[in-house]
Amino acid sequence: MIYIVFLCFCCCCQRIICRYILSENFELNNEIYWVNGLNFIERIIHLVKYKEVRDILAILLSKISLIPIKCSKSIYRQVHAFHNLIALILDRDTSLLPAYLVLDEIQNKFYTVLQNGNGHWAFSKLISVFVDSFRPIAKIVSHSGRPRIMPIVGYCFWINSLNLDEKTAKYKLKGLLPYDKELNEPQTTLLLQIIEQNNSRETIAYILSLAKHQNLKDNRSINIIEKLLIELIVSTVIKSCNYKSFFEINNFEQFDFNQMENDVVQIVMLWNHIASTTLYFISQYQNISFPLLITGLLEKLYEHCKISTNTC
Repeated sequence: MIYIVFLCFCCCCQRIICRYILSENFELNNEIYWVNGLNFIERIIHLVKYKEVRDILAILLSKISLIPIKCSKSIYRQVHAFHNLIALILDRDTSLLPAYLVLDEIQNKFYTVLQNGNGHWAFSKLISVFVDSFRPIAKIVSHSGRPRIMPIVGYCFWINSLNLDEKTAKYKLKGLLPYDKELNEPQTTLLLQIIEQNNSRETIAYILSLAKHQNLKDNRSINIIEKLLIELIVSTVIKSCNYKSFFEINNFEQFDFNQMENDVVQIVMLWNHIASTTLYFISQYQNISFPLLITGLLEKLYEHCKISTNTC
């Protein structure tokens, strides 16, 4: 019993000492205090609980900004001692802290330092190697390469496993693993390829987890369904412009499919598909605003015409 109390007292003392060393007196110009303090923490950190080790790591990562990107030989000892302590905490064999918690602190603290333009190259290399060690796990749980697979509605069994965010059209990735860049981007191309197909309305609604009878807010931005319809309309307009016979049709109700080209027939069917899809989302989900849809369509057409003019 006395041993347990003594051990708890020692752990508490070690935590207090570590935090005191990394307090206001921890300055890069004070070489003796900096080097000896970090070396002392390196010797006793194995006596500290993992939760306190996490706090120490958070402090160290926030202190990296004190080290200039281009440093002289005069602060080599400080940089070396700082690097050794972080490397010790990141080493899985020492079992000081669960690796997943280390990854969490890196993404919360170190990436903020990098965004501010700080971070010595030695620490960037050390931490990048540690983060890259999680990439195989991220690929296992995220089905790497999925954005490049274009499913066919009704024939692809895994299409119902897709789960995208309704506002950003990004995959709902769990955890803070270093997923591939393509998984963190909006999957507009994938959704556009799906919505072009027949009988895809329910599939799109399922993938985006849309709620029926939504209340449209005033002054809202354009949503993903409206963006998809705009892209689909513009692409169909461009396809239609390639066929003069399409504009010679005066009455689509008397349209004779047998006397027209297959491409023209497909375009007419695509226009019907766009109209029915728009009406479906209006009636079932009420998530389409015609003013926003028309405004976005005009902007997209103007942008396309501007690009075409510059290309010519």
